[in-house]
Amino acid sequence: MKSEYNIALIGDLKGCVEIMLEVLVARSFPVGKIFPLQTESIDEVDDETKSVMFSGKPVDVKDINSFDWEQVDIAFSDRYRNHKTVGRYCQ
Repeated sequence: MKSEYNIALIGDLKGCVEIMLEVLVARSFPVGKIFPLQTESIDEVDDETKSVMFSGKPVDVKDINSFDWEQVDIAFSDRYRNHKTVGRYCQ
């Protein structure tokens, strides 16, 4: 069993992803790296959405279309909103 896990979070960055981050912190989940993933092109979102806060530090949002899934141990998704997008990458 690993001591820390690299986590991908897919969903609404200003809603579902923020809540997932809060839960990870509240539960003291052993996070190595966190990867918030944007389903829209990263160039199409405003500057405020290009990072999220985790443990008091900003984490850059990555584009799901060019993301390297080999670096992830666990992925959490807002499945009702993004299930078709995530399904392409998590097979």
